Amino acid sequence: MTHISWMIVIAALIAALLQAVSHYFPWRRLLNGRDLPRPAAYIVGTLNLALPLAILLAILNDWVALIALGAVILSSGGTVLTLYGFDGVLAQHELKELNQKLEETLNADERR
Repeated sequence: MTHISWMIVIAALIAALLQAVSHYFPWRRLLNGRDLPRPAAYIVGTLNLALPLAILLAILNDWVALIALGAVILSSGGTVLTLYGFDGVLAQHELKELNQKLEETLNADERR
């Protein structure tokens, strides 16, 4: 194996180790019995695989690939977080509509 091949293997092993540690990390103990929120879990998982690769790319002075990696991660992550926010707004709107229908039903029952 070449020197670069070994560097790739080491980066891959570090990424795998980070994923394993994150998977078994006692998030509930740290978060007072709550699970790690999905967006935070996505961020942790992405960082686990991207950081070893980013360090490897920096060591290899492959700045174009490093910038491309950052751009892809930021655009993808930004989209996911934006959609989670949008889903939250939709859920609040649906909850508001359900509450209005419930109030209308209760008011109709009281009038009978």
